[in-house]
Amino acid sequence: MIATTPKDFEELLKRLSEADSIYIVGCGDCATVLQTGGEYEVAEMKQKLEEAGKTVTGTVVPDVTCQVLDVKRLLRADKEAIEAADAVLVMACGSGVQAVAEILQDKPVFAALDTTFIADKFRAGEFYEWCSLCGECVVDQYGGICPVTR
Repeated sequence: MIATTPKDFEELLKRLSEADSIYIVGCGDCATVLQTGGEYEVAEMKQKLEEAGKTVTGTVVPDVTCQVLDVKRLLRADKEAIEAADAVLVMACGSGVQAVAEILQDKPVFAALDTTFIADKFRAGEFYEWCSLCGECVVDQYGGICPVTR
């Protein structure tokens, strides 16, 4: 699972300063489990943006935001709401943000979350940072423990 943390809302507003209308994309997988970009968090973000004077033209929470073809299908189905938006805010990991940006190449896409690490889930609400995606995996040489991250 890819761990994410929310960006500071005031910083997001600064980055979205030129966008009066925003479409929000969440993630039904990792960000939902981590409570950073699921249905509830997307609804909460919608409310906060509207309270800040923004218009939210629509929202969607794909099962997996980094699954490009499925996201493309969902965004196509909500074409009018996306066209009405000045920008798209994605509440998913960096991979999900890039998937949406690849699909919506003519629309500014902003990340609402910071991707922090690969998370191993111990139990509900308890996650471990055991992999930092260094690209040089040597776990097998150290008894199954990463000498870089752990």
